[in-house]
Amino acid sequence: MSEAAVISRAAANGNPGLAGAVLIIDDEAEIRESLQTLLELEGFAVETAASGEAGLQRIGEHPFDLILLDLTLPGRNGMEVLAEIRAHGTGLPVIMITAFGTVENAVRAMQGGAANFVQKPWDNEKTSGRRSRRGGMAPRRRRKTSN
Repeated sequence: MSEAAVISRAAANGNPGLAGAVLIIDDEAEIRESLQTLLELEGFAVETAASGEAGLQRIGEHPFDLILLDLTLPGRNGMEVLAEIRAHGTGLPVIMITAFGTVENAVRAMQGGAANFVQKPWDNEKTSGRRSRRGGMAPRRRRKTSN
């Protein structure tokens, strides 16, 4: 299942005025901020956490439709945080994000209950699920070339 499909499915269960609530757990401020901006532009309510512990605390405080979870975090890594989320018996979709996108990591994440595994950097159009009116991907802008 694509990350856009997971986000869209989560949005269908959310508030009519919002696409859904997403929690981003990543220790890199630039990643958190870029994902937050992208998702807010798509109508999602977004919260962020810089560590696994902070993310688990937010999950206990607010309901979310989707978690975007970095694999490599200080303290408890993403796999440990994913296991903690699953230990509470929640079916909450979790998409693992990482710069270390090996097949082994992807398999471990999926076996641990992740809905998907996305490697950094990602394509913003693919992640947000934006499509052109004709049903395909929105066309990319071409660079002007000088003659």
